[in-house]
Amino acid sequence: MLERLDAAFALLTLARSEQRIIDPQEDDLTDIVAEAMDRISIRCRERQLRVEATLTAAPLRGNLELLAIAVSNLLDNAVKYSALGGLVQVTTVQVSPGWVALTVGNDGEMLPADQVGLLFEPFQRVPAQPTPPPCPAPGWGCRSSEQWPRPTAAAPPPRPVPVAA
Repeated sequence: MLERLDAAFALLTLARSEQRIIDPQEDDLTDIVAEAMDRISIRCRERQLRVEATLTAAPLRGNLELLAIAVSNLLDNAVKYSALGGLVQVTTVQVSPGWVALTVGNDGEMLPADQVGLLFEPFQRVPAQPTPPPCPAPGWGCRSSEQWPRPTAAAPPPRPVPVAA
């Protein structure tokens, strides 16, 4: 029941964000990520996953509810698509003043490049991937992140962190 309420709240937040009803607030990305990591800890233990986190200060201003949904979705997917007994890596960093980066990696299969665009469509699943274990995340984290500003030449985009085997 609690998962359904979380999903309903997330859907409402996403709908409000598309109407531009936002309440930007200041926080640190590390706090948002740490809370999301607490929520996935049981599933990590069940799947015998190692979690390596390097969380450095990353102050930001934005829609914290929407960001929390996107972060939770990314971490849920990292757990869901990681190999049993595998590794999930999470990093936060302030790239430059006003720009932060979150990197989430795992040792699961790579997403085919021609299917990355599907991630930004609401409620889409990438069909070529094996069916993961059931998860309450309905697939809107990347869609919500599409509304955020993109890095410019002044702030280089974050690079993926390789996952050690």
